[in-house]
Amino acid sequence: MANDLSALWRSLRLAVKQAHALGVEFYVRGADIESVGIECLPDKLRNALDHDMLREYFGASEDDDEAIDFLNNLGVDAVLVTNATAAMEAVVELESEKAPFIGLDIETIGKPEYTQRQTVKVNVDGSIGKTPKDPRDKTRRPPGTDPHQADIATLQLYAGGKRCFVFHGAALDWILLSSPWLPEQTFIAHNATFELAFLQHRGIHLNIGCTMQAGGIVVGVGFGGEKRSLANVSKEILGLDPPKSLQMSDWGAARLSPGQVCYAATDAILAYRLWPKLRAQIITKERTGAYLLQR
Repeated sequence: MANDLSALWRSLRLAVKQAHALGVEFYVRGADIESVGIECLPDKLRNALDHDMLREYFGASEDDDEAIDFLNNLGVDAVLVTNATAAMEAVVELESEKAPFIGLDIETIGKPEYTQRQTVKVNVDGSIGKTPKDPRDKTRRPPGTDPHQADIATLQLYAGGKRCFVFHGAALDWILLSSPWLPEQTFIAHNATFELAFLQHRGIHLNIGCTMQAGGIVVGVGFGGEKRSLANVSKEILGLDPPKSLQMSDWGAARLSPGQVCYAATDAILAYRLWPKLRAQIITKERTGAYLLQR
């Protein structure tokens, strides 16, 4: 059995090598692998590029598993909501929790004219190499952080129950543009300035508190602000180390992967669970004024 499996992987690696040499480019797009130029390949070579094995070979399955396992440890299910009817039902469930605040997070996708999609780096021998990071241009923000160059791809809401809702597609449009419920709520997010910039760009004004500002007051800021990151504040306050491998994944994909849905839900859940603990410390340390000023 082990020998058969090894042979399968060797065969796949050879197929990737040959396809890449013939000009095929691979992209991980949510739940799918997009292979540009694959239609020009011989049938035998094209059939050797099995979709599920490619996801694992490119590391996409491992990234998914990491996000899924982390959410399982939180004891919450991530529910992908894709149409208006399901969005209305999700709001009813969120409302039934009667939470004093709701954890909120968004994922964004750069507009095509500002974004260059990242191909899977294939080495000459067919192995997968690390994608080099472009030198950071200090004069420009990454497109995904700028509401003029990017759009909201998903909105995550969590009210403390067993399910966190990830609104996508038609459900996202409904919750943002047609729901009378949304503007009436109080929310908490990590780095609320980011969420507010994108929401206000679409004419949506919400009441959002910020666990990043609160985290900086409680655990410190650090030399470059790194101590108040969600990962560090979660580690300090909750003893949790959230995975970040899917942060830069393709949120514009037609089909989000299960790992992406779990990853998206995680930040809203962590913000929800962080806020009561951070707020208690802020009150105990008599730093409420400082938090309100920063907020």
